[in-house]
Amino acid sequence: MWRPIEGLPGRWWWGRVLPAVVLAGLWLVAAGMPAGAHALLRDSDPAAGSSLDRAPSRVVLSFTERPEEGLSTIQVLDTGGRQVQRGQAGPVQGAPLQLAVGLGDLADGTYTVSWRAVSRDDGHLSAGSFAFGVGVPAPGASPQAQAAPQGASPSPSPAATAARLALYAGLTLLVGAAVTGLAVSGRVLPPDARPLLLTAAVLTVAGGIGRFLAEQATTGARLDTFLDSSTGQGLLRLAAGVVVTGVATWFLASGLDQPALDQPPSAPAREPALAAGGPPEGERSRGSDRVPAAVHNPLAGKASAAAGGAASAPAEGARASAEEAGAPVEGASALAERGAGAPVETWRLVLVGVAAGLTMLLHVLVGHAAGPSPLRSVNLLVQWLHLLAVGTWIGGLVWLLAGLRGRERPEQLVSAVRFSRLAAPVLGLVAVTGLSRALHLAGGWTGLVHSGYGRLLDLKVLLFLGLVALGALNRFRVVPALAGGARRLDGLRRNVRGEVALAACILAVTAVLSQLPPGKFVVGRAAAKPAAPPSVQVEGSDFATSVRIALSVSPGTPGPNNFTAKVTDYDSGEDWPATRVALRFSSRSQPDVGTSTLELAKAGDGLWRGQGSQLSIAGSWAVVGLVEGKGPGVSVPMQLQTRAVPQPVKVSKAPGQPTLYTITLAGGGTLQGYIDPGQVGPNTVHFTFFNTSGDEQPADKARARMTGPSGAPEALTLIRLGPGHFAANVDLEPGRVSFAIDATAGRAQRGGRFEQLIE
Repeated sequence: MWRPIEGLPGRWWWGRVLPAVVLAGLWLVAAGMPAGAHALLRDSDPAAGSSLDRAPSRVVLSFTERPEEGLSTIQVLDTGGRQVQRGQAGPVQGAPLQLAVGLGDLADGTYTVSWRAVSRDDGHLSAGSFAFGVGVPAPGASPQAQAAPQGASPSPSPAATAARLALYAGLTLLVGAAVTGLAVSGRVLPPDARPLLLTAAVLTVAGGIGRFLAEQATTGARLDTFLDSSTGQGLLRLAAGVVVTGVATWFLASGLDQPALDQPPSAPAREPALAAGGPPEGERSRGSDRVPAAVHNPLAGKASAAAGGAASAPAEGARASAEEAGAPVEGASALAERGAGAPVETWRLVLVGVAAGLTMLLHVLVGHAAGPSPLRSVNLLVQWLHLLAVGTWIGGLVWLLAGLRGRERPEQLVSAVRFSRLAAPVLGLVAVTGLSRALHLAGGWTGLVHSGYGRLLDLKVLLFLGLVALGALNRFRVVPALAGGARRLDGLRRNVRGEVALAACILAVTAVLSQLPPGKFVVGRAAAKPAAPPSVQVEGSDFATSVRIALSVSPGTPGPNNFTAKVTDYDSGEDWPATRVALRFSSRSQPDVGTSTLELAKAGDGLWRGQGSQLSIAGSWAVVGLVEGKGPGVSVPMQLQTRAVPQPVKVSKAPGQPTLYTITLAGGGTLQGYIDPGQVGPNTVHFTFFNTSGDEQPADKARARMTGPSGAPEALTLIRLGPGHFAANVDLEPGRVSFAIDATAGRAQRGGRFEQLIE
């Protein structure tokens, strides 16, 4: 004999609820709904803030996601704002995450790379810029810019957010309608199902089409260009999918008034047995499904008594209950008697479920899961299952609430019990699929606290914990108490309303969250270290190969420098137990200059550091490391070549005139140079020094050299044409050629260099 369920022990309750809360919380921290990613800049060649000795032939950008070729651009601008790139940006063969653009003949100077990328995976837009120098430092390349050149994405637009929210809500309602109709309510939808289906169809169609239009407006591309891109084609397929889903929903709505072919109106319905406390027809009896009629219909006392006295006539008892409650009785269908409606044909529910599920798949195909990966098929499947599970869970709550409206009926509790049983494994699927796809996107605890993505995810966690609490209360307290006849449906209705409200808030948060860059990119940007300053690296060991010194000199130009020496054991690489480390310098370019010594201070981890101006002359230096320890001291010889001091170069071009290069000198004044006519064959190269007033600066002891395409330097024979004006006749070949001159001007050693491509 079936007995009502008594109170549930607290220990048993926590044993069931706590794991569910933890599991659901983990799902939400992992950002279960598709978390938008962006094609942010990962690195570049040339690097942001770098200074190059020779001009690059192209700029290559590497992104975190595949850039859309037709919608992504790269511009390279000189200091005058003129574009110097050649052609349009295109993909790099064999590297789907890279875009490249060719460069023209770049003279020495500063250049700005401005890029705009549309992710091929999710259609999100990001943009940014950085600078690099050729022969000069790149101004404005601060450590922050060097460390974080990823760019930025525009804030989520209201139109795009509304479109995503409408699409999520509509598909969720339709999947929930199909699943609950087939698995929970026996193909019987609530009396007011038609307006709810219409709302879901409108939301789905408007959301899909709205997302297409919002993405096209965000990219700023023309409609034909947008449609030619893979992003536009994917969103167009999504728009077609939502239209098909809308048509399928119409078929379902139009069949609500038509009885199912496999259950004629005159056939005995399974619901009368429920009124007398029995199971549905064709099912095994379960205690939680058995509903005392007197509990759920106070006016059914006579029917209950009749059912107890004549168990062989359940239909009559149900009819009596309906009559006492004032419900109309038409024909022989007990479903119609209680106003619950007739079962819908199975194919109509299946059609809506399949159409909505396939539209979810089309949504996944234009999302982050579609990115290149060895497990791409697995990622797509997991993300799709996740969306289907979310639709079943949240959409099912809405349809459960719609079914609980109105006068209490036995089948309402049966539906609540069945949905409660269905929700547990569905929630597990949501958690597993969400974790497997999106855990890394949050960027750990740092990303949860220090990024907009993480803070919005925190809000989603709080909302979801409230949703889980209400669900657990229904599952383990309210529903068992109802089955035991101890409560009415009012409490269950209130709780389900709360769950639906929280679920709507979660969908709204997700619509915004899906447009933000994942927290891991923000964490990576914050953790990125500034680019190392320019330096000269040399290495050497003693004669007995017992001690090795790795010496770094920054910036490595003539004048003050920072010296860092790493002293290690030659064989093991472990730190050498030195008690004193010094560097002795002697100029190989000027042998008559005496030697000097710099004492280094111990900095830990085998490092020794010091500052000094021992490298006072440009050229080659012999550096000897003096290392003392417990044993005899050792000497480590090294060779070092100073770096040329970067000089700002202004390039002036005029039709029919040679290209003029104006070099700003460190001690004041300028040096102008040009090649006449600047073509293959005989040419004349000119050098002229000017003082700060713009007058020609007298110069003496001038020496000049040319480096051709072969890389071999060649001394030039200079001809004096004025106090500070020199020229040399040269024969040029195709390729890049550079010229350098040194002279004594204004009682100081002055010099500069420039280069040009000869075609």
